[in-house]
Amino acid sequence: MNVVQNNLISIAVLFILFCGIFKQVNHKDSIYRSFLILLVMNGILLIIEMAVFLISGISGRAVYISLMGLAILYHVLIPIVLFLTFMFVEFHFYAKPHKPLRYIIPFGILFIVNLVFSLLSLNRGFIFEISSNNRYNIGSGYIYYEMAVYLVFVIIFVYTVIHRKKINRSTFVPLALLILPLSVSIILTAFAGLIYVTWNALMISLLITYIYIQLQITATDYLTGLQNRRGYEYILFNLSKTKAHNENIIGIMIDLDHFKSVNDEYGHAVGDKALKVFSEILKRAVRKNDFVCRIGGDEFAVIIQSNEPDVDKIIINRIYSQLDEFNKEMPLGFKLSVSIGSDAYCEDKHHSIADYFEYLDKEMYRDKCDKEKMNASQ
Repeated sequence: MNVVQNNLISIAVLFILFCGIFKQVNHKDSIYRSFLILLVMNGILLIIEMAVFLISGISGRAVYISLMGLAILYHVLIPIVLFLTFMFVEFHFYAKPHKPLRYIIPFGILFIVNLVFSLLSLNRGFIFEISSNNRYNIGSGYIYYEMAVYLVFVIIFVYTVIHRKKINRSTFVPLALLILPLSVSIILTAFAGLIYVTWNALMISLLITYIYIQLQITATDYLTGLQNRRGYEYILFNLSKTKAHNENIIGIMIDLDHFKSVNDEYGHAVGDKALKVFSEILKRAVRKNDFVCRIGGDEFAVIIQSNEPDVDKIIINRIYSQLDEFNKEMPLGFKLSVSIGSDAYCEDKHHSIADYFEYLDKEMYRDKCDKEKMNASQ
């Protein structure tokens, strides 16, 4: 009964994870949607596995037919779970993957081959066999089947490593760790003769991913999708702990001008739209590994680690250029302008990372005051 107990525990954990994340995330987001579906599919496989184990050995024609049906369904669902796992990883690299058919075709072929071998197993006993006394047993080629499933997970892992430069380190690590519990499960299957452990291992992988998602949620501003104040302070903490940098630290502090008057005149709903619009401008202006944070109501920060010369000026020029495009059309009925403070961190000049960003904040407000004086004199 260890299989039943283990699966019940895994199903309970998956249910808790699903309930814990369902109301916290945007279901339209491809990453979160694929993760929720993965939780459900993992649970279904564990339930089928448990049902097969419980009815195996019970006499009767109905039980025999049920075992065949459950065995086919179980193995048909496995390529779908593999596809969902791949797409969950892929959505981290590309929010809208280009030419999705190039992913569907190989997994479609895998699905068909898997279905053929599953149907052949009813008579040949390759992946599984059902004896005359309704006993479900693994087939002669089961270990090869498990290895093939594991190989797909390895390919997903290699794909993640190849594309790691498209995401930051904090995202890469949990994606790479997906393979670890599954590696342990295949070792247990191959060398210890344990079966019914693969999907328990996937549950552990999803639990690791869930912890990462929770950390993302707590560090993400729900309105804009940028890092929030917590995420910002976490980044500053990490920067302060890693004194030996191979790259320069460059900060940009940004404040939307006269934002209070936008809320007063147009309402908070329009003000929220303005924040979203400007957040998208920032996302387009920065590079993929730069940190963009909303640290207050209308205050933003960009944190850059780079040896590229004048990288902050390049990003600031992009911000101003995109603001000019927005202001030409004025889709919200008003123009947006910003005050900016930027500089590179220097240990001799700034006592600490925290002091450095306080200095940037003052630079930003000095820029704001200079513009107000200029406008007043005109």
